[in-house]
Amino acid sequence: MGTQQQTNVLPHAHADLLTDAAYDYYGLRLATCGLDQKIKIWKLDEATGTWSAEDEWKAHDAPIVKLSWAHPEHGSVIASCSFDRTVKIWEERRHEPKATSAVGRWANRATLVEARAS
Repeated sequence: MGTQQQTNVLPHAHADLLTDAAYDYYGLRLATCGLDQKIKIWKLDEATGTWSAEDEWKAHDAPIVKLSWAHPEHGSVIASCSFDRTVKIWEERRHEPKATSAVGRWANRATLVEARAS
């Protein structure tokens, strides 16, 4: 077995406290969220072991507490939940250039409102 080099920390991750981080299925992309109400997508440069920000957008109207990637058979899809009592499903539109709108390549495909703990 080869040894794996530890990667560097995320530069300027969020403006406030980071609340969750989730790797995609392949471990090459990382989604982070925080009290700043934003989701950031990071991409790993395998040659250098450094992470670079790929996309960032304001995803909710309150702090985001949890993120989860869907299995890649569904495409690039992320679910996020927030203290604004919503769960949102985000899908990457790969044909869109980066940062062409407020959400860049990520489109809100569904929103569950008034989500409550059971």
